[in-house]
Amino acid sequence: MSLMKSDTTDEKLQPEVLYDSQHRLFTMPPAVVCYASVARWSMKGHSAQRPD
Repeated sequence: MSLMKSDTTDEKLQPEVLYDSQHRLFTMPPAVVCYASVARWSMKGHSAQRPD
């Protein structure tokens, strides 16, 4: 019974965490999303210029 309870809790918790991180990502302001995109590009080395 203890193991069953633990499994159910794990199963229930994982989707919630996933949804939470997705929800946060989608509720970010466009400016933050833009900055994240630029940072990603910079890290990849595609864009060496950083708009000041």
